[in-house]
Amino acid sequence: MPINAHRRTHLMKRLFGALGESVHIAAAIVLSLAFVLILTTTLNHWKFASTYGEIAERRIALVGQRAHDSIDAALRLGLKLEDVATAQQIVANAKEEDRRVESVAVFSARSSRILHATDPTLVGTPVPEAWLSAQRQATGKSWHIGGEDLATVGMRLDTGDEKGVGGIALVYSLAETQRAMAHMRVAQIEEMLAIFALFVIIALVATMLATRDLHRPLKGLANMLQAGGSDGDPGGVLPESLRLPAAQFRAAAAEAAAALEAAERDLESEERQSPYLADAPP
Repeated sequence: MPINAHRRTHLMKRLFGALGESVHIAAAIVLSLAFVLILTTTLNHWKFASTYGEIAERRIALVGQRAHDSIDAALRLGLKLEDVATAQQIVANAKEEDRRVESVAVFSARSSRILHATDPTLVGTPVPEAWLSAQRQATGKSWHIGGEDLATVGMRLDTGDEKGVGGIALVYSLAETQRAMAHMRVAQIEEMLAIFALFVIIALVATMLATRDLHRPLKGLANMLQAGGSDGDPGGVLPESLRLPAAQFRAAAAEAAAALEAAERDLESEERQSPYLADAPP
């Protein structure tokens, strides 16, 4: 006796749902991998940007340190900052040491004026308040002011009797640093996508290989049910180990269907014979 169509459809859905488990496993692996790759790439880029920025600032600070030491040596001889004749040449040499340096200036904290600068138009102009504030708040001799396009590295100048009589400031461009970071960001994204694609393929292949022994009997059982539960093994798709359980399953299903039909016939017979139901309006 054929299996009830509704039950057969329900069983087939469950079987194909089991087949879909391998897809779910692969999807879980891929999503986990995507999260790990995005997190790793973000951390790597942040670390690279932080380290590269520190290195760039340190290189500019070395240029400023050499200029600072030259002027500081003159101040230790008792000269006033305004009287250091070599200061103009010192700032000019500092600008030539690194192409990223836009300008160098020596300023007096007492008069709040720029005394020497690579840009002659800045000489005698007021010192930017940000420079004076950064130097006052610095815990050491060095201070730094960040920015989007330009940044400033400065160092305090002291005399033997007084600290903070002035300072030297180097304004440098961040364009090269930003280009390097943008290039590295693109390279890291491309690398992440390549790794992701490779591992997606590996995850899919590995999942298919791991579940191939499950697919074969389930597919055969689904084909058998789709064939209507007839005797035998349609197409010989079931393995030997499942043929006996499949036959028992068909027999049990046929017996249950026969019992259900018999119960329905008995119920219909009782309804026709019942005097209460016989007089009931249709």
